[in-house]
Amino acid sequence: MIKYAIFDLDDTLLDFKRGEREGLTKIMTKYGVSDLKQGFDTYTKINHQVWEAIEQGQARDALLNTRFSKAFDLLGIKVDGATVEAEYRNSLDTNFYKLQGVDELLSDLKAAGVHLLVGTNGVKETQLRRLKGSGLEHYFEDYFISEDIGFLSQINVSLN
Repeated sequence: MIKYAIFDLDDTLLDFKRGEREGLTKIMTKYGVSDLKQGFDTYTKINHQVWEAIEQGQARDALLNTRFSKAFDLLGIKVDGATVEAEYRNSLDTNFYKLQGVDELLSDLKAAGVHLLVGTNGVKETQLRRLKGSGLEHYFEDYFISEDIGFLSQINVSLN
């Protein structure tokens, strides 16, 4: 019998991609990006580089505060990276979209006596707001957030 189940939030329980796309669309529109596909592609490339650096131990907040200024620079637009990051973070904080069937799954597991936990490398404040706002908070007994435990890494699991 399964006693514990640890769930990641982003794109496991909550639809991060949808919230990210909505937040980026608002930001890019606000700051005058005319070609949204080019804007998304540019941001995605920079964001990937930023998270790789974070996972290698570089200062997270400082890097996150530069991802928009770097991406927008490549698009020919000057912005204050920290300001745009704060606006984007606010948008992500209110991304409460759940993936289909999540409530039923968590309810069934909890009813079966499985201890439910969350593990995430997302920004703590954002993840806790999203858990509460989505109504999923009550299912979980504890949270393991990289920011709290002092370790940030992407785990690759091979099933072969």
